[in-house]
Amino acid sequence: KPSASATPKPAPSPTLKPVITGTLTTLVSTKAVVPNAIVTLRQIVKISVPVTVTVQSITVNGVASEVKKSAPEPASTRSPSPGSTPTPATNQVVAATSTTVVGPEDTVRVNATTDGGQKIQGVVEIDKVDPFTLANVNFDFASAKLTPAAKRVLDKVAVVVIEHGFNMIQLSGHTDVFASAGYDNQKLSEQRAATVKAYLAKKLAGEGIAVKTLGLAAKEPVIAKTDEASRALNRRVEILVATK
Repeated sequence: KPSASATPKPAPSPTLKPVITGTLTTLVSTKAVVPNAIVTLRQIVKISVPVTVTVQSITVNGVASEVKKSAPEPASTRSPSPGSTPTPATNQVVAATSTTVVGPEDTVRVNATTDGGQKIQGVVEIDKVDPFTLANVNFDFASAKLTPAAKRVLDKVAVVVIEHGFNMIQLSGHTDVFASAGYDNQKLSEQRAATVKAYLAKKLAGEGIAVKTLGLAAKEPVIAKTDEASRALNRRVEILVATK
């Protein structure tokens, strides 16, 4: 039994959980404006940590990312009753921006310190990734045949999907607004998506990755113009990746 004059032990400093669940938001800046290319994107990893923890850095595969702290999360979503004292926030949201692809297989680490100066570290687990456009491949007029440039992009896509741990691919086929004799744009858009699926299936055999296709004809142009350069950009398959 402690004596009356004994000094009480201070409350332990909050620490990060060994594994922190993070959310991933992808911002695509070029989408399909560049033909036959992996798109330029930014991905934002968000985590929730105690307000008494200061995050110094968040690294993705060893590369430090820009860190931004948002307003503390409310401790309760219920409105306080009149005259009562609001419950102070206990957590805050911290976000890091990466210009490289981030997926479930990537190593995301958080380096932080507590109010007491203790250095702590946690690993962020990206458990779900919503579909985002990774790349696009383009086609000649009235054709569903892959060009050499398109095949090179698809080879890169297969590597990215495996390395970063995505297990779902969505392929949307598109055409320009014109149609040549004997060609139906809806059918052509479906054929383009099917051609890309067949090529990726060989590259991803045995990886357990689901591939879905969709034909959209000329319903979603990236550029709503009818000059040849614009039409060439619209003749495409957009490749979206995600997790199930």
